[in-house]
Amino acid sequence: GARAAYAQVARRVPGDPKGPHGLGLVELEESRLTEAEARFREALALFDALERDDPRQALGRFGERSESHARLGEVLFAREDLAGARDELLRAVELSAGNLSALYTLSLVHRRLGESELADVAVERYERARGALIAEQGSAGR
Repeated sequence: GARAAYAQVARRVPGDPKGPHGLGLVELEESRLTEAEARFREALALFDALERDDPRQALGRFGERSESHARLGEVLFAREDLAGARDELLRAVELSAGNLSALYTLSLVHRRLGESELADVAVERYERARGALIAEQGSAGR
C-alpha cells in the first residue's frame, strides 16, 4: 500500500522530503502521532538541506514544505502542544498563504489558546482562500 510506496521513495531518493512526508501521512492516518511527528520533522530537515544545497529546487517546492509544516502542526495540535502547533501552522501559511488545512487548523489552535481575534482572522483568511479556490476551479471547468 501507501506505506510501502513511500518507504520505497525514501530508500531510492534519500535526500527527497517526499518519502518521509508520505510516511508521515500514513502514520497520521493511523493515529501514530509520535511516528508521524518524527517523519514530518525528517521531511522538514530535508527541505532545509535542499534549501541550502539547491535553492532553486527548494523555491519550487514551497507548497510541499508548507504541507509538511501544516501536517506537523496537526500532529502537535492533536498532542495538545498548542504553542508548537501554532508555530508550525503559521510557518505553513507564511510559505503558502492559501493552505486551507493550515488556515483551518490555525483558527482552531488560536481559539483553544484564547486568541479569539486571531482565530477570527484565520477563519476570514480560510474563507477567502477557499472562495478563491472554488472560483478558480469553476473557471477551469469552463
